[in-house]
Amino acid sequence: MTGFAMVELLIVVTVVAILVSVAMPSYQRVIVKSRQTEAKELLYTAAHRQQQFFTRNNVYTTVTGEAGINVPTTSGGGYYTLTITVPIPASSYSMSAVPVPDTSQASDSECGTFTLNSLGVKTVSGSQTSPPCW
Repeated sequence: MTGFAMVELLIVVTVVAILVSVAMPSYQRVIVKSRQTEAKELLYTAAHRQQQFFTRNNVYTTVTGEAGINVPTTSGGGYYTLTITVPIPASSYSMSAVPVPDTSQASDSECGTFTLNSLGVKTVSGSQTSPPCW
């Protein structure tokens, strides 16, 4: 007898489907984790520029353009948006990298929104299970 029988073909298809269903969530988690580095990079860059701005002007700013700290408002891949809060007087700041709603990062319940303040305190809005987000 040559070739595959229908039963053999169904077994192969079933095994492949099981392997894909097991591997896909792990793959998606790795992708989400790799994109979290965009949020950290955006916050670290903005924090560095805030310190430079403070050195020149003796205040922090919420302006992200050339008149301010000159950083983009979204991460390189477009998965996070930068928000900056500066209380009055402008002697401190808090910055957040918020996941963009219509991307896969919006479903990141482990880390969620990354936050960094002028004291260097790093937090996340998610559950932060092991390993830690920061």
